[in-house]
Amino acid sequence: MNFKKWITAMTTAALLTVPFSAQAEQVRSYESYIPVDIDENWAYDQLDNFLNADVITGYPVEDGYVELRPDATITRAQFIKILVNALQLTSNQSGKSFTDVKADDWYAEYVQIGSSLGIISGSNGKFMPDQKITREQLTAFIIRAFENTIEFNGTPKAFTDVPNGYWAKDTIDKASSLGIVNGYDTLFKPRNHATRAQAMVMIQRALDLETNHLPSEQALHDVVKSFVQEENRLFEASDFTGLQAHYSLNTLGYYRALASYGLEEYEVMIEEGVGFTISIEDTFGVSVLSATDRYATVEVTDLIYYFTISEGDMTYENTMTLDGVYHLQKQANGNWKIYNYAPAFDNAEVIDVQ
Repeated sequence: MNFKKWITAMTTAALLTVPFSAQAEQVRSYESYIPVDIDENWAYDQLDNFLNADVITGYPVEDGYVELRPDATITRAQFIKILVNALQLTSNQSGKSFTDVKADDWYAEYVQIGSSLGIISGSNGKFMPDQKITREQLTAFIIRAFENTIEFNGTPKAFTDVPNGYWAKDTIDKASSLGIVNGYDTLFKPRNHATRAQAMVMIQRALDLETNHLPSEQALHDVVKSFVQEENRLFEASDFTGLQAHYSLNTLGYYRALASYGLEEYEVMIEEGVGFTISIEDTFGVSVLSATDRYATVEVTDLIYYFTISEGDMTYENTMTLDGVYHLQKQANGNWKIYNYAPAFDNAEVIDVQ
């Protein structure tokens, strides 16, 4: 069974720990965050992570699930969109004007941001958005995007097909010096078309190297601690308007979608006459597992839930410890949002059942 499907079923059916109210903004279905074609792929972690954070969206297939098509090629327009989303880039500048990019094209905003920040330049007044991106072009885009946030001070690899004087040698040298690209032994194959998996992995490797402006552990601790506390307070008070604002302000991606699904299930229970209450011990622990300038993972431990489900004369009460890991992304305005929560069900301990 797909791990995400299992997490979804366990989270909504067993705990409903992340209730969510319908919002004015569109919330994607939780199924749209479940890829069906990457379970055995070498780039699973990077692909799934970007899907969770709305960096990529995938291609809808049966029952609302998606394919990420990791081995397919990727166009220049698709890549600049992913790069802009992954870095949460914004720009008020107009950027370059390309004759093959119209204002109403789906990629126009991403091209505008990328060109105004010097990431893309095009050729002869054209961007060539539908052209398949090559490995050398992809590498150049990445280096330009990260050149002000990463110190490229490593030793570059020598590729026999990237000679001195080659237009992309400098960017390929920088990328290989830090392991953003590795090549194929002594070859880089610069003009080969890049795959979607290669693109995600290269961007993720670069993101992992951004450590010059790390958030403090206390700041990340406070984000998660206050989020969980406020979530629980609002839920105990059945303040769904407050929950709407809380989730809208603090979550995105897969977390928000799963929360929306959880509330729908909760509302069905209420309509059927089922009572449901939940509360937590406020003494849970919070620790930062990893952090870069734009992404972080924070673990919650000893999180004890008390929940009661009642219907007619029957009552089910349970107390459970549920550890888990929150995944956060830094937004362009400097705030951190939660885009995924992975409950550690393997470590869940049922304390009391009546």
